[in-house]
Amino acid sequence: MRRFRITCAPTLAAIPFAMPLAMLLSMATAVPAHAQLGRLKKMGAEAAKKAAEEKVTGKKDAASGTSGSDATSSAGEASGATAARTTVSYVLSGDRIDLVLAALTPRVEDAEKRQAAKKIRREWAVKDSTNRACLEKQTRQGADPMAIVAAMEKNKAALERLQAQQIPLTKRLNEAASKQDMRTMRFVQDTLQTIQMRQAALSVGASCAFDFTPPVLIEADLATNGMSGDHDADAGSFDPPASVKAELTTVQFGRLRERIALWAMLQETPGIKVGKEGVFTEEEQAALTARAANIRKLTPLFRGNALRWSDWGDVKSWK
Repeated sequence: MRRFRITCAPTLAAIPFAMPLAMLLSMATAVPAHAQLGRLKKMGAEAAKKAAEEKVTGKKDAASGTSGSDATSSAGEASGATAARTTVSYVLSGDRIDLVLAALTPRVEDAEKRQAAKKIRREWAVKDSTNRACLEKQTRQGADPMAIVAAMEKNKAALERLQAQQIPLTKRLNEAASKQDMRTMRFVQDTLQTIQMRQAALSVGASCAFDFTPPVLIEADLATNGMSGDHDADAGSFDPPASVKAELTTVQFGRLRERIALWAMLQETPGIKVGKEGVFTEEEQAALTARAANIRKLTPLFRGNALRWSDWGDVKSWK
């Protein structure tokens, strides 16, 4: 990052704003915290999925037949005697598909809200990236120190207002931190950062616009990541009805949901890679096709994982 030294005598009252300028400008290229957490969360979800599967089956599943829908596992006795074999079936029969779809229906509304938030996030990311690139370009071109002085004099009143706004906000942030009020902290931090970015832009005479993060995105981040991103806020939140628990194990439900989601997405994009779970027998194809109208309604939510399917960490374990 380029630093500026003003060699003329600092006679302008706005000069103090130049002191933290380099620090403020460095924020223009900062990576959003939620983006840094994505890869770790994905790895954690995959590990949880594998652990849950092995807990039920006793060891890694072995594919049965060509459909990839059956898995057989065995647990050995400590004495080394021949273990009894238990077959865990992931075949998509009509009754099983109906059970899974009925269990998913109450979760559609929440999934639609998540999907809408993802759309807002994509739009916001483009806008925020454009603003940060604008400020970065302005500073990399090598601003004239005298032009900075002139810009600060021109924007003196606005800079002073922005500086004054930060005082009560900083106090509020400290109070929230002492109470461990994560929600208030996140909103105040966003407000402070936006004000500081506006301050940086005015200090170099840039016309870059910086807006506050849409509240729905902050709420979504808090719900998903908390403040650290080291936990799954949805863990165990999905408690299927008794009818499901009477017929299926936790892992069976998770795997059947996964296979239904893969089939749904294959109908729109036949070329996607789905692995053995996305191979279906003629009987399964017939059962799924007979329920295609209901499954198709869920496809957009499956596609973005707003209606979770790629792991079953959200499912409350029962057996």
